[in-house]
Amino acid sequence: MGLAKLNIWIRDKKCRIVERRGHLHIYNCLGEEVFRGWVIVDGHAEVKIQPGCYMVKAGINLPHRTNLYTDRAVIIAECDDELCLNLILPNFVEEKIGSTGLTMERRLLGKGGCVPPVLLALGIEALRSGGIDPKELTVAFKVLMRAANIDVNELVREIDVEIEDTHQHLDEMSDEEAEEAREYMDLLEKIKDLLREIKQKGK
Repeated sequence: MGLAKLNIWIRDKKCRIVERRGHLHIYNCLGEEVFRGWVIVDGHAEVKIQPGCYMVKAGINLPHRTNLYTDRAVIIAECDDELCLNLILPNFVEEKIGSTGLTMERRLLGKGGCVPPVLLALGIEALRSGGIDPKELTVAFKVLMRAANIDVNELVREIDVEIEDTHQHLDEMSDEEAEEAREYMDLLEKIKDLLREIKQKGK
């Protein structure tokens, strides 16, 4: 008795539920983490907390990328409260495709739409596999960027934002997650090197 029940829903920029797995982080008013866990399933989690004031955020696991984090929210819980909290992924839209229920992720980047993150995901997988020559990957990037009318500088800016966002959240990750995140950032730096080569040859 006395514990408050907290229901958390993860929503995209258009306020739709993001039906994915994720991890929840709850901090007290001193900034101390009092809860961490992979408890988000299909965009929802329910946890019990002691009465108090808390800051809450979540990270959602996306294919071929590290976690994308929600905005933070503050809640005040009293004894036996039942609270509902919606956390927003500010730069993410989850879209349903047709009647099959398949999902597509995309950053709202303006020019280029979903192409930049897809290019990065393909590049990362190619570098991880080790079965594709970097020169071939450079050619592929060049052709796809030209087809999608994406400037090299635009893709480099996307990478810089992704690296900075990942780096800022390293201290909130488990050791395993942080190791994966560092590998991810290293691969992004290698892709930046390929893009610099494309830019140099284009001059």
